[in-house]
Amino acid sequence: EGVCRGENGVLVLTDNNFETFIEGKDTVLVEFYAPWCGHCKQFAPEYEKIAQTLKENDPPIPVAKVDATVATTLASKFDVSGYPTIKILKNGEPLDYDGDRSQSGKST
Repeated sequence: EGVCRGENGVLVLTDNNFETFIEGKDTVLVEFYAPWCGHCKQFAPEYEKIAQTLKENDPPIPVAKVDATVATTLASKFDVSGYPTIKILKNGEPLDYDGDRSQSGKST
């Protein structure tokens, strides 16, 4: 279908192709980043390594990234306030990837 452009195993998602992409997938890893964010640039090679590892998982787990400065609808939907923010989507429901943050659980 060609909706997703890939960079080193990491798919690039936008407001337009996100829903189509996550449809029917159990688990997806998504990074929200900003092009000007230094931490994001440093983290990029690590994230690509994660993507390669998860691709070999059984079943493979797709790894994607979203430019939060462009995909503002997605960024606000997932309450992205800092960069990079990584979410694990389980059947479309977001979980924080980050160990210490997930201790607090979900605030509703």
